[in-house]
Amino acid sequence: VVYKVTSSTLGEQEDKNMMNKKHNLASEKKLSIEQYLSSKHLRVAPTGAPLAPIDRSLSVLNLEREIFVRIDLITMSPLILKNTDLLLTLPSKTAERIANNYDFVIAELPIELEKRKTKLLWHNELSNHPSFDWIKKQIKIDLLKLTDFID
Repeated sequence: VVYKVTSSTLGEQEDKNMMNKKHNLASEKKLSIEQYLSSKHLRVAPTGAPLAPIDRSLSVLNLEREIFVRIDLITMSPLILKNTDLLLTLPSKTAERIANNYDFVIAELPIELEKRKTKLLWHNELSNHPSFDWIKKQIKIDLLKLTDFID
């Protein structure tokens, strides 16, 4: 079955590293590849999820980071980060919101990744449908109110 889908890009963001302020790398603005790979990492992903963008990029370089803890829910990450020396790699806007609420530090990744895109997707049958057009418009308006969400 072939699905015909239309999309609209709502925003783009980079991935960043986040850690607690007591982490030995907390003063670094950008981690070196050696620092990144020698650290232990927290990964937020459900069981069986595909490789994260950072892991795909590292594998191309024949490198691998140590995932020390994997959790399913991003909401649990602050509880783990505040009492450990783990790094968490995540989209910048999410990192900024969590860091502001929990007093964490954000650092640049050692390698450049493709920016993550947040998209709104819908089946082609809903294109030019007045009710769905209204919903799409409302979603875009609400996201624009979150000034830190859309670049």
